[in-house]
Amino acid sequence: MVTTLAVLVAAQVVGGIRYDSTATVLVASLLLGFLNAFVRPLLLLLSLPLLVVSLGLVIVVINALLLLLTAQIAAAA
Repeated sequence: MVTTLAVLVAAQVVGGIRYDSTATVLVASLLLGFLNAFVRPLLLLLSLPLLVVSLGLVIVVINALLLLLTAQIAAAA
């Protein structure tokens, strides 16, 4: 539920994020939640040396990549 609200807020704030219907938002939210639960920890573990060197700024890049991956998968579906 929180992820759905975050996607709706992001669609209003960020110009590049848009949605067609409520079902699209729900699918994107579920997909983003799945990616955050399973893929994000793996990416954080693999990028641990960069995280330490950049003082955590790589997390912003990882979050952006996950949003891009979510958009690509949702657009293909």
